[in-house]
Amino acid sequence: MLTSELLVDDVMSEMLSSCRLGKIVYEDDSDRLGRAGVQDDAGTPRILKGSPTARNGQCSTYVIITSEIKSSRDSNLLPLHHLTAQKTERHNIKGFALTRCIPLDSNHRRSITSDNLFHSTHHLHATATMASSIPSTMRASQWTTIKGTIEKSLELNNNAALPKSASSLGKDQTLVKVHYAALNPVDYKLPEAPVVGQMAITKPASPCMDFSGVVVKTSRSDLKPGQAVFGKTEPPLFGAMAEYLVAGRDGTIALPEGVKPEEAACVGVAGLTAYQCIVPNVKSGDKIFINGGSGGTGSFGIQMAKAMGCEVTTTCSGPNVDLCKSLGADEVIDYRTQDALEVFTKAGKRFDLIVDFVGSPELYWQAHYFTKPTAKVVNVGATMTMDFFRRLLPIFLLPRFLGGGSLKYEFLTCHAKEDDFKQIGKWMAEGKVKPVIAETFSLEDVPKAFETLKTGRVRGKLIVKVSNE
Repeated sequence: MLTSELLVDDVMSEMLSSCRLGKIVYEDDSDRLGRAGVQDDAGTPRILKGSPTARNGQCSTYVIITSEIKSSRDSNLLPLHHLTAQKTERHNIKGFALTRCIPLDSNHRRSITSDNLFHSTHHLHATATMASSIPSTMRASQWTTIKGTIEKSLELNNNAALPKSASSLGKDQTLVKVHYAALNPVDYKLPEAPVVGQMAITKPASPCMDFSGVVVKTSRSDLKPGQAVFGKTEPPLFGAMAEYLVAGRDGTIALPEGVKPEEAACVGVAGLTAYQCIVPNVKSGDKIFINGGSGGTGSFGIQMAKAMGCEVTTTCSGPNVDLCKSLGADEVIDYRTQDALEVFTKAGKRFDLIVDFVGSPELYWQAHYFTKPTAKVVNVGATMTMDFFRRLLPIFLLPRFLGGGSLKYEFLTCHAKEDDFKQIGKWMAEGKVKPVIAETFSLEDVPKAFETLKTGRVRGKLIVKVSNE
């Protein structure tokens, strides 16, 4: 009988504890190869936690003994289908992928050196593929037909089908088990739109794009099963209010060390929108006016502008003034009691960038009173109505002397970009950017979450706990 030795950490010990391969011996690092360990005579593997003598206080070495192993001519590589009698491309052991095993002699001894033993799961890749444990159904909040509003149309489906591409991923695609998802206005505006909601979105549909979770399987080489990730899907796919989703390369980013998954779930739409509105358009020392600083996107915007070294002025209602100041705003205007144009005119303010997260067409036509000639106005918060377009068309169609616009204008729709995500993640890890989470809902309460979002009075972000971590 051959035996095999693998170096794993505490996380892998819990994963391996579900295997059914025979007996397991645990060896700690005392005396280089201490014989401390147990074997379960019942044949069920038993995993021991790291002991004080183990390397770095972590679990050190496990020996898996199984009668299924017949022989191996290769002294370094032991094909894992010999262990499981299940030959697969990734050599799964009950759903856990291991890239290398080292045969031991009959005395369970082989010197532990860097040449013949990998010293971490990052090298061993002994992380969960979960391929054999992917369920055939999942829990999902779904709608089939919009009955007036999305919150009246959503139902919890405990036996929803997994995404169609879950079993056969395309290039650079990743199947993610979703732990948290976040809501944005676009998540109801598109489904409730008469044409888009009926024609462009495949039903049954799960709303929302922003997510955090763990990789189940991936066609990418830079991610691995079991790795924590965050990101967003692209409309009209949505899909984040379900236990599993498939996302592309630009929308699936490794979670930085120290960033909480519930906070990372907030980044997708709101974080990227704030980033793409501000970062490409400013430099350190610039003055920026953010219209609407207390919402999900505005709260990101204040912090990102400060991270770029800008002076930030923003608006919000009275109850949210302290919140905006705590996020770093240099000046906060209560729009209920103060007129921003009057404040700026009196102070002689001249901004380099105007970012309108509220979506007020009037702001553009007033902006020349308090901006520099080279300033730019970026709008992201508007509702797409005929009246909105009627008031903005002169900006693009008419010359200035006939009433056209004098300032550069951009209506921004955010798109997933890997580098943008990574920079936001870096700021979060450094503590420079922190999402404001207003409330957390369960998957059963997604309709209630949408009702709350539509009040327009949410401070920060609303998130949903989709599945257990």
